[in-house]
Amino acid sequence: MGSKPLATTELKPNVEHIQSHYDRSNDFFRLWLDPTMTYSCAYFEREDMTLEEAQMAKVDLALGKLGLRPGMTLLDIGCGWGSTMRRAIEKYDVNVIGLTLSENQVAHNQQKFAEMDSPRRKEVRLQGWEQFDEPVDRIVSLGAFEHFADGIGRFDRYTDFFKMCYNVLPDDGVMLLHTIVVPSEEEAKQRNLQVTMSLMRFINFILTEIFPGAGCR
Repeated sequence: MGSKPLATTELKPNVEHIQSHYDRSNDFFRLWLDPTMTYSCAYFEREDMTLEEAQMAKVDLALGKLGLRPGMTLLDIGCGWGSTMRRAIEKYDVNVIGLTLSENQVAHNQQKFAEMDSPRRKEVRLQGWEQFDEPVDRIVSLGAFEHFADGIGRFDRYTDFFKMCYNVLPDDGVMLLHTIVVPSEEEAKQRNLQVTMSLMRFINFILTEIFPGAGCR
């Protein structure tokens, strides 16, 4: 493998925003998440699916695109409460490394990993992607990219994020990124999208309550 470029800037994880949101308490999130505690968009293949079924359908769809093989190492960036990692271990017999800035999520994942009987490496770290530099075979990131902007409408960090992913993957590596995007005013006009007050309130809710400190575009 040839040399790969380094990130352009010295970056620090956005710890304050993440912990102020995700470390409220696991009991709070259990009130409205599915039993697997999956905190991202679900995939309802059928109208009669439960939220848990739709979340697993989303996870399976994502993992199925990665070409995972037994013994590979999967990096889950913004791993949340770990449903994607546990599914990958169970279904594909891989090693996993999860990154999160939430202390509650680290503790939850450690407990869940301890309950599994797989001999594969199962690791969760209180660490941002900005600090990660180890080689892995595959990367998955579901619903975490929204947090990676600087929170004031700038997206310079995106370049560094993708450079990090490129650096740690092999030449035949695969990454799957799932995120939410919001069209700009100009893009909305080009697509004849109706911008309503209700839509603007919803977007503001997503950016302030669901993904605090986030940027979507």
